[in-house]
Parts: sequence; structure tokens; C-alpha cells
Amino acid sequence: MKLIQKYLVYVLLIILALPLYSKAQVSFSRGADYMGSIRNIVVSPDEEYFYAGLNVFNDSSRRRTSGTYKFSLEGKELGPAFSQRSYIISPDGEKMLFKGNHRGMYGLWMYSISSNDYKFIAEVTESNAFLGHRANRNYIWSPDGRQVAYCSATGVRENRPEDIKEISRILFKTRTAYSDNRKTHIFVVDLENGNIRQLTFGNYDEHSLSWSPDGNSIAFISNRTLDPDNNHNNDIWTVDTGSGKIKQITDSPGTEFTPKFSPDGKHLAFLGGTRPINTKDSPPENNQLWIIPAKGGEPVDLTSKIDRRISNHNWTKDSNWLYFTANNKGGTHIYRVPSRGGKVETVVGGKLRARTYALCSSKDRIFYIRSDDTDPGEIWSASLDGKSQKQLTNYQDKFKNSVKLSMPETFWFESFDGTTIQGWLMKPIDFQAGSKFPLILTIHGGPHGAYGYGVSSRNQNFAEAGFGVLYINPRGSTGYGQEFADGSINDWGGGDYKDLMAGVDYAIKNNTWIDAERLGVMGGSYGGYMTNWVITQTTRFKAAVSSASLSNLISFYSNSLYHLLIETEFPGKPWENYDLLWDRSPVKHIANVATPTLFIHGEADHDVPITQAEDMFVMMKKLGVETVFVRYPGEGHGFRNQSNRRDRDRRTIEWFVRFLEPDKIVRN
Repeated sequence: MKLIQKYLVYVLLIILALPLYSKAQVSFSRGADYMGSIRNIVVSPDEEYFYAGLNVFNDSSRRRTSGTYKFSLEGKELGPAFSQRSYIISPDGEKMLFKGNHRGMYGLWMYSISSNDYKFIAEVTESNAFLGHRANRNYIWSPDGRQVAYCSATGVRENRPEDIKEISRILFKTRTAYSDNRKTHIFVVDLENGNIRQLTFGNYDEHSLSWSPDGNSIAFISNRTLDPDNNHNNDIWTVDTGSGKIKQITDSPGTEFTPKFSPDGKHLAFLGGTRPINTKDSPPENNQLWIIPAKGGEPVDLTSKIDRRISNHNWTKDSNWLYFTANNKGGTHIYRVPSRGGKVETVVGGKLRARTYALCSSKDRIFYIRSDDTDPGEIWSASLDGKSQKQLTNYQDKFKNSVKLSMPETFWFESFDGTTIQGWLMKPIDFQAGSKFPLILTIHGGPHGAYGYGVSSRNQNFAEAGFGVLYINPRGSTGYGQEFADGSINDWGGGDYKDLMAGVDYAIKNNTWIDAERLGVMGGSYGGYMTNWVITQTTRFKAAVSSASLSNLISFYSNSLYHLLIETEFPGKPWENYDLLWDRSPVKHIANVATPTLFIHGEADHDVPITQAEDMFVMMKKLGVETVFVRYPGEGHGFRNQSNRRDRDRRTIEWFVRFLEPDKIVRN
């Protein structure tokens, strides 16, 4: 109650002060609606303008603007284009294609820009099979714009909730259900007469389509091994759009993703690795950018020298360059490399994230969305070599001018073995020198995820509630090279745990405002595993929140959708590595726990089954440790229901408020 009264008084003071200050700032929770988002930049085929998906606050109307908007190349808003935010534009620039529910029908829809008219193109059947985080069940225009190729499932749906289920395959689970055992294939619809042809068949899944510039073939990804449930050996294939003949392009032990034809049709660029054991979840191996002759041949790695994880690659129109993004020390940067091979150049770098971009080759421009610790994201442009960077939009000005933020401060420290680790520290919003405040350590998932520069709603809410926030990229994180990413292999709860504790020690030693007696820890997925591991290894934390967490690596192997995750991270099968897997399972060390812990889990989570949280909860109850278990019906690994997300966030803050007492004043 005292805490609530405190914030009511704080809000009242802000309101009373409004007439006195032209830029009065409100709390993050009050001003969160001002924070907009921009995505999906698409340059028109004639390269005379671009489109972008907006969901931003309009200060004049006091309402949010949502949908796809058209812009001049200088960033002037030319008006709304249509209501969808995800789409692809036709080769003539006159039509938009999108997939979704519209007017009561699910499938592919075509929107005519000139006539403002929608046309249903083809019904799409979705399989619930999990093909991987980087699999794209996409749809594409033919080069002449007369046809559309798309992915759709075939077969009779099996394993409905009410069915008796006879299981004969390893991947009988999907992320939130049981496999419907349908296969995703390639279809082509003729836009003039509406005729639909199925191009691929068989007991395989196909996805990630790219149409050759001459219109004669479509490249795609498929795992056509004898036991695709038991490996992730994706390869690139092509199908002749006339005869339906299939040809294999790559035959590697590794995994390929996202083939893209060069505009001259001579090559395919793709992402991939070389390790034979991989996972659909969070692989330790960094993707590299490869190029291979379109008819097959020897692939060439273009990016291994920069030692980063590559994503989001695109060709220039002359086929001479490939652009891509990669995480780098907390940032997401844009790079380019000559398609013939050569030096990798940084196009957009710095303490920022530039995840989304679009090329405008004829005008020597690149458009990208740039975000950082104070800016949730605006559209910028630069020349293709990265010079002449210029901000084009100002949709976040209301947010930046009106909302009081806690600014993250990045720092580097040496861990137990001399490895240099990056972290970030945020002070509470009501920070006052000479006082001590509680601190929450947040741990990212993966294990090969990474924190970085950007505005985090969760962390800002913690800071508003009176907490300091510490977040660290321990070994295993991406953006620091392959050796660093491999640092957690065979060593979950080892070096990564020591990195986190060394970071906590460093933060306390160098920031006298941190109250070492009021520390909290939290994380989700692998971060939940690490939270469980932390509370079994130390009693220094006075409260913990563990979400979607792992606790028993042996049972996780067979209960989860990701059996190959364990085989990748702890090379081998559990019966070959039992002692280590059991030793690194938090439940083995459960008798050491004394930290009050809130467990949060979706009941339909097959990424990390809820039994993992049940193990921790029941055992801690038996030990007499204070714990609460909150289960969310129908939710998977990531919550979809907005009210459930709000409830989860509220419970998390309330748990830390209860045990860490952020309104308690402690003087240095």
C-alpha cells in the first residue's frame, strides 16, 4: 500500500508541474502508448518511393496510426496505402499480396492500389508442424507478376485434442499441440484464370521459396533425409515450374536456410553452417552467408572472416553485392560483401540496432529502421556504402520528449578466467545519490540469445517500480564470435553462471547505490533454467521469478520438442552423457534452495514442458521454501494473450516488491 501511495503522489506532482515545464515527463507506464513501432520497409519496383508498416502515436489526433503507409525517398509521408502491415508488392508496383483472415476467409489476398479493391487468390491450409524458427512458409510473385507461388499443407488432419493418438514418430509434438501430420508443399496459382497447381509432393515439408528471374524454377528448403524428425539436415532444392522436376542444389552435413536467387539468375545466396548436429531452437553455430551456382556446384562462404552470426541477406540489383545484418557486441549492424568474395564492409554500425532494411540500388540508397537506448525506432537512410546517414521520420518524438526513462549504461568486466564480458546497468527512476536500491538480474534465453541496445518495456517497468536492473551477455551469447558462442557447450551452469555472478560482483563493487542484501534474479526459457540453477547454487538472491524454465535436462530431452538441443549443447545422447546432464540439472541440487521463487509457465508449452516447472515447485514445497506456481491455460512458450502477458508482468513486479521492498529507504 505504501508503494502505491508513493506512486500516486509522484503522479500527482507530475500533473501539478505540467503548466511549469514545456517538456514535462511522465512515467513509462503512463507514456507507453506513445512508443510506436515501424517495420517491413519495402521499396517500390521502380524505386521512386517506399512503403513501411506503422503502428505509431499521432499527436494531433491523439490516436494510434496503424497500417502500411507510402513515403517519398526523402521520408515524406504520402498517405496510407492499405490496412495490412505484412505484405509483398507486385513486380509492376500496382498490387499488394498478403496472407491472413480477411472478410471471413483465410488465405492469400491481393489488394489493388489504384482501385482500392481486394481479391481472394487462394485458400491456404497451415500445418502445425514446427519447421524451425528460420523456416519461412512464404508466398512470392513470379517475375512477370502473373503467378504466385505459396506454401500450403496437404493431407488429413490427425491428432485432434479429442482423438485417441497412436504415436509412431519422434516429433509427435508441435509447439503447443500434437502434430497434425500434414506436409507443407509448394503451390502456384495463375492470377488470370485462378487455376492452382501443386508443384511438390511426398512425405516432405518445403518452405522458404525464391523464384528464379527467368521464371523457370523455384528454390526452396527441404529435409529429404530418411529420418527428418531425427536431424535438421536442411538442403536447398529447386523445382521446375513447368515440369515439376526436382533438383538438389546443396548436399552438406550442415543446415541451410533462406535461399535467394541473384537478380541475374546465376547464383543462389543462402545462410548455413557446417556442423552435422544442429537444432531448430538456438544453435551454437553462427550462420554464415554462402553463395552457390544456381544449377549446383561448390558453395563459397563469404562471411566467416567477420566471425559473427549472419541474418537477413539481400542482393543489389546488379548482383554485385550482398547485404546482411549481424549482432555485434550488443548492436545489430548492416554489412555488405562483394558477391565474388572479398572484404566485408560495415554499412551501419554503432550502439544501435538496425534489423530491418531495404535497398534502393538505382538511387544509391538504403533505408533502415534504427533503434537505440532512447529511441524505439525511426526510419533512416544512407548511401549504399553507409555514408550520408540521415533520419527521415520522427514518430517517436512524443515518446522521447514525454516519457522519463532509465538510461542503460553498458560496461565490460573480466570474468573468472579473464574472459571479457559485456553487461548493462539501469538505475531506478527515482534514483537519489546516497541511498541504496534493490537490484534485479535478468537473464536472457537461448542459451545463444543476446541482450543489446534498445528500449526494453520490461526493464523500464522495473526501474519505475524502484529497482535497478542488471543484464549481461555471458559466454554462449551471440555477437562476440564463434568461440564465445561455443562457451556454454557441455557447460550449462558452468562458465555462464560464473560470468553472471562475476557481473553481479562487479556491479556491486562499482556502484555503491546497489543494496547487496536486496538482490533478485529472473529469466525465461534458458534464462529460466539459469534462474533455477542460480537459486540451487547460491542464497545471495532474496527473490526469483522463473518463467518457462528447465530443471531436469534428462527428462527435458525426451519431453520437449527440442531433443536435438540437448544433443547439440551436450554432444551425444543422454545415456552417453548422463552424469554431466544430471549434474547440470537444477533438481539434483534442489536441497540447496532457500530463495522464494515464483514459477510462471504456459500449460501448452512443448518447447519447455510445464513438468519442468512442476518438478521445481513440488520439491521446493516439500522443502518448505516459499514458492508460488502460476499456470496459464492454452499458452505456449511465448504468451499470445495480451491479458495473460499483463497478468504475468504484474505478478512478476509484485513478487519482487514483496521480497525486495523497493520503497524501503537505505542510506549509504
